Amino acid sequence: MHRPLAWLALCVASSKALEDVGERGFLLVATSTTLERLWTYEARAEKGDLHQIDHFDDLGAVLRDICRTSFRARLIVGTPKEAAKAERVLPCEQISVAPLEVDEHRRLEVAPLDIEHRRLTDLEHRRLGKIDIRLRFFKVDAILKGLDYAFPGGTLYIDNDGAIRRDGVDGLFAMFDAMRKEKKAVGLQIAYTCLPKDHETKVPESFCERNGGVMFLGDAGKAREILERWSEELRAHPSKDGHDQVSLRTVLFDFRDDLYDLHPVVQHLGVRADVCKRVDTRKGPTLPHLWHEHHHGRLKFSQSPFARRNSLVDAQGLVCGFVP
Repeated sequence: MHRPLAWLALCVASSKALEDVGERGFLLVATSTTLERLWTYEARAEKGDLHQIDHFDDLGAVLRDICRTSFRARLIVGTPKEAAKAERVLPCEQISVAPLEVDEHRRLEVAPLDIEHRRLTDLEHRRLGKIDIRLRFFKVDAILKGLDYAFPGGTLYIDNDGAIRRDGVDGLFAMFDAMRKEKKAVGLQIAYTCLPKDHETKVPESFCERNGGVMFLGDAGKAREILERWSEELRAHPSKDGHDQVSLRTVLFDFRDDLYDLHPVVQHLGVRADVCKRVDTRKGPTLPHLWHEHHHGRLKFSQSPFARRNSLVDAQGLVCGFVP
């Protein structure tokens, strides 16, 4: 059957548009403490000794999620030595590693955290706010480094404590298309609590905080400008509770014309049962693409009587499509 020339022209134009978008991929960052748990897991994997899961290995869980997709990822670590060691235990070839090369002054700011930042309780986090801030310094600087390897079609930064729904990854990266349509440089999700107590700044209260655990970096140049400002603001005005949303909100307000507010379907935050609750989208009710909760919290929920009683866990152990 012969196709009309107009139809063929449309197909060629559509294919070219898809090619022009460029490759898209993930960006993650990891301190030496985080890497230590990954190394321990992979060492056991080589011996076939995985009957004891490291419930605190957030990084390994999300890397294995990425390996189940067709997308590549960049992992930024602290030193060249850590990068070389990490490369030997990565779960798949889709992930590449690069070290964060910072000046000695900033290295001293980051180094002490690995000694004390091990499995801290929420109360300990509040007591040791300065250590938590040092983690934030590392995170922002490492994301900046990751922009040296930005994917041309868009770089998706996610915190390590997240799970990727197996059949939701294409919908996740489709957010870059919505951003391009609106000509926005970065995409973040409005925080569940618009403005927590003691987070007030000079920014108008009507401008809510954004969740910095998932960031769509569509325009690498503008994203770099925003991240550089964030790094400066975070160091100049650290929040009392050690969180980075306060400084991020200040910076994003100045760049609000470049900011895209992500659809709620992008992620579910926490271990509440509504991780299985569908969100209304143009394509109909859809499960969240990301489950933003620590690995041990997801595992605990999947093994809870509530989850089993309500049939939220399938025969493969998946919680509504997520590997806990």
